[in-house]
Amino acid sequence: MIKHRHHRAGMARNKQDDATGMPNELDFGARMKTMRQERAWTLEQLAEKSGLSISTLSTIEDGQVSASFDTILNIVHLPDAAAAF
Repeated sequence: MIKHRHHRAGMARNKQDDATGMPNELDFGARMKTMRQERAWTLEQLAEKSGLSISTLSTIEDGQVSASFDTILNIVHLPDAAAAF
């Protein structure tokens, strides 16, 4: 378990681009959260728009799980969301 925590901590450091401090292009969860916050959407509103559960969206945003291909397509095809990706 300790190794897992250390591994996750290392992953967290890699989520930001060193030069800008912004999430890198591979961190879909962080981009999704930024997009949601820029539009002043709550997790509940994004869940309603996307048909995904709040818990699924939350775990993706927090980097606890990776979004599936279908989930990514679902989010990026939302009206007013595609430009963020």
